[in-house]
Amino acid sequence: MSRCKACDQILTEYELKKRDPVNVNLFLDLCGICSQHSNEALFDGSGNTLELDPNSVDSLVNMTYNT
Repeated sequence: MSRCKACDQILTEYELKKRDPVNVNLFLDLCGICSQHSNEALFDGSGNTLELDPNSVDSLVNMTYNT
């Protein structure tokens, strides 16, 4: 049994098999919701990584969502 690195939810079998989109040699270890927020923070839609300013990171971290 593994847990999400971000929110500590128990991961499903599908989530356990997901690979990191930046480094495909690593497993993601995030639940679906945290993975979605992570991808939104990392990519601008074209596959290019973004450089976020501290205010953007704070607003992404403080978003409320159901887990």
